[in-house]
Amino acid sequence: MLKALGGPYASQGVRFCPTGGVNLENMNDYLSLPIVNNIGGSWLATQQQIEDKQWSVITEQVMEAMSKVVVIYP
Repeated sequence: MLKALGGPYASQGVRFCPTGGVNLENMNDYLSLPIVNNIGGSWLATQQQIEDKQWSVITEQVMEAMSKVVVIYP
């Protein structure tokens, strides 16, 4: 669906930041799309981790995700 949405806007330089449905296993699929320049989502940190101020755990989760990024478009 993101590819279809991006079609008419790609020539205008519009880029997307998907957040829904993104996870550690599929994040590179999203990042491989030229219309996507970043991703996000609650999978990086649970509400409970934030409430409990588990910053080191969240940092580890984000670092793990970043270490698995294989495709980056400028």
